[in-house]
Amino acid sequence: MKNFEALTGLVDVKSFMENVYGKRAVVLPHEREWFDSTFGMSALNHILNFVPLTYPRVRATDHANSVHKYDLIRDQDRYANNRNDDLDPEKLVRAIAHGATLVIDQVQKLSSPLEEFIDGLSRDLGFKVSCNAYYTAHNTVGVNAHFDRHDVFAVQLHGAKRWFYRHAPHDLTKPIRGQASPQVPASRAGWSSVLLKKGDVFYCPRGVWHFTETGECSSAHLAIGLYPPTLQDWLDRICKHGELPQLLEQYVAHSLEENDNFPEALLEVLFEKVRKASREITETALPSQRPYIELE
Repeated sequence: MKNFEALTGLVDVKSFMENVYGKRAVVLPHEREWFDSTFGMSALNHILNFVPLTYPRVRATDHANSVHKYDLIRDQDRYANNRNDDLDPEKLVRAIAHGATLVIDQVQKLSSPLEEFIDGLSRDLGFKVSCNAYYTAHNTVGVNAHFDRHDVFAVQLHGAKRWFYRHAPHDLTKPIRGQASPQVPASRAGWSSVLLKKGDVFYCPRGVWHFTETGECSSAHLAIGLYPPTLQDWLDRICKHGELPQLLEQYVAHSLEENDNFPEALLEVLFEKVRKASREITETALPSQRPYIELE
């Protein structure tokens, strides 16, 4: 649990999982420089200057909606624009200056130290883990109030950002579009808030409504998303386990031939194999990492 302990700042990870995880939002204070060796502003600027920037992996979004692709990509013949995803850095900076937030999806794939941290976190938890980077200029409102369907740890890399959050009715099984969002009055009444400064970590459980604002400082943060295995993931693993594929094929064959008289003995064997496989998978399954290539 080395990386998860570092992220939460707690040695007692069990207590966090039992008393905080999935239950309430909380700020986890850290030393200001604790994450610099893993990822900081210098790493973010390196990506912006030396890595090809393509849409929509790198994009800009404001409190109303995402900035249109054509306002971000390099100018080309208009008939070729549908095939053009190369971002124009000057247009990107202009969008940020006008109040948009820079977003880089799966930023860990562009930074070895960050990827090692995220992969370690994934191994610690047995979850899939994503990581996006965000940069917002000063005196800017972020994306409209929304909720995520996964838990998020926000790691403040630079500057400061205020997070507003609240619990309000919603349906996690449905897309956020079409669901009524809670009102955001100018006074921000009814919303709790925390101010994150460099080094701070904010844990926001899935389903909690939130939005952000910057003040006099610009802000950069990482959003680390946790995706525990779903029932579909579990079933997929079960179906690939040992003798189960052959047994399932027998089940399908018999169900087609004699729907009402499936052999009880085969059914009992199938159920026992599923129970055994589920225990083994729960104990040993880990998310797969992308392959590592090393040339000599």
